[in-house]
Amino acid sequence: MRANNQEPTWSLSDKAVMGLIIGLHAFAIWYFMQRPAAEPTPEPPIMQVAMIMPPDEPPPPPEPPKPPPPQPPKVVPKTPPPMPVEQPKVVTEVPVQKPIAPPPPAPPAPPAPPPPMPTLPSVYKLVLKEQPPKPTYPRKALKDQVEGTVSMLLTVDEHGVPIDVQITKGSGSFDLDTAARVNAMKYRFIPYQANGVAVKMKTTLDIVFKLSEQ
Repeated sequence: MRANNQEPTWSLSDKAVMGLIIGLHAFAIWYFMQRPAAEPTPEPPIMQVAMIMPPDEPPPPPEPPKPPPPQPPKVVPKTPPPMPVEQPKVVTEVPVQKPIAPPPPAPPAPPAPPPPMPTLPSVYKLVLKEQPPKPTYPRKALKDQVEGTVSMLLTVDEHGVPIDVQITKGSGSFDLDTAARVNAMKYRFIPYQANGVAVKMKTTLDIVFKLSEQ
């Protein structure tokens, strides 16, 4: 029991090591006490990180089509050489200058106006063209033994034919006047000429009824 209560014995090397340890601790305490207070370390900035999904990978390219199997070489039949074609002859037409037509002749001058018509007489004694027929004596006047002369004014056209008869002086007998009028329409005259042109004209005519001539 006594032996367990004995104090431990320190060797010289142990003491040297213990002293070195104590000296290092003292130096460290003194060193930290001499240093200035450290500045507060700024907090690092907060970074926001967004997760970006990678793009979908494109589908793989389609496989290139397989080349068709080689075809057997075509046998091209030999064609005979083309027959020579005769080229058509090109005829160059030389333009022919057309003769210039002469100007049309001037229109003829209008005919001269006819000379003015001369002043015609109101009544003219026309010449008979042919022998006139003998007047027919009315039976009643012949029975009553009536005689007389009928004076008339005739209008004769361009052909010498009477177209109108007017009694200017009667015989006093209606029958004789009527017979004279009918007989005058059978006369034919030579037309009146004015500047060589036949025109209408009035003429006088007397027809006499006599019993002695019957």
